[in-house]
Amino acid sequence: MLECKTFTASNSGPVTNFPLHVFWREPQEDTLEHQHAYVELVLILQGQSVHHYNKTSHPVMRGDVLVVAPGTAHSYRNSSEDFAIVNIVFLPDRLPIPLIDVPLLPGFNAVFHGRDSDGGKCPFVHLPEEDFLEMKKLVVQLHHDDETRPSGYRFSMLGTFMMMLSRLARIYSHEQGRNPQIFLHINGVISYLNRHFKEPCPLSKLCQVAGMSRATLQRNFLAATGTSPRQYQLQLRIAEAMTLLRSSDKTIDDIAAELGFGNRNYFSRQFHKITGRTPVQIKKNTEQF
Repeated sequence: MLECKTFTASNSGPVTNFPLHVFWREPQEDTLEHQHAYVELVLILQGQSVHHYNKTSHPVMRGDVLVVAPGTAHSYRNSSEDFAIVNIVFLPDRLPIPLIDVPLLPGFNAVFHGRDSDGGKCPFVHLPEEDFLEMKKLVVQLHHDDETRPSGYRFSMLGTFMMMLSRLARIYSHEQGRNPQIFLHINGVISYLNRHFKEPCPLSKLCQVAGMSRATLQRNFLAATGTSPRQYQLQLRIAEAMTLLRSSDKTIDDIAAELGFGNRNYFSRQFHKITGRTPVQIKKNTEQF
């Protein structure tokens, strides 16, 4: 039986008439086919699954963003145990957003209304790691305001959401100029790196996973993600390092060793190059907090 979900409440707060909410699903298990009376913008946090919609399907993984329009029957199947997502649900016609010139962006209609140019696909984009981390920060802020509802939270949520819409519309428009088949070709390599980023992942192994030559793999990987396999793996390691520095008692040396950096100095240089801060600064701020 097809389930239809209506727009009522946030994760734990009372029912509200504010038409924008955030649902953190960690983990997200397989679902039955269902549809919504609202637009659902989904950010894949980790893991893999297969998203089924309108009698078609598409593999999804960390860094993917998809938009499900109202009335679209969809489900998640064959999800990995660590599959996690964030759902941002909203009613476009009831959001008091001053659109100004953003509708002029070619990708705006897709990310705001869930309507792709061909009318049949679920709007989809894969974020390079740097864009993914930035988008996740915005989602965390949006979720915090939705859960805690401090004074002025509606204004704050609208501002954050507008930043997300603008960035996603631009990225989506840019991605439409690329060949979507490229993602299918290197999907296995991205999945492999997401699972084994702590381990040595020589290019020869990635070529074996992809069934491609070095030149073809590097060209397709760059076209699909905006970066090289080596840089993508490094970004995954730094993202994990940031989590461990903030949420564990492990020393910087232990984290460097666990993530395959070899030594603390190399780890610190790479960490600073990507984040603009040092591991010591992150650790010290966490301890003070």
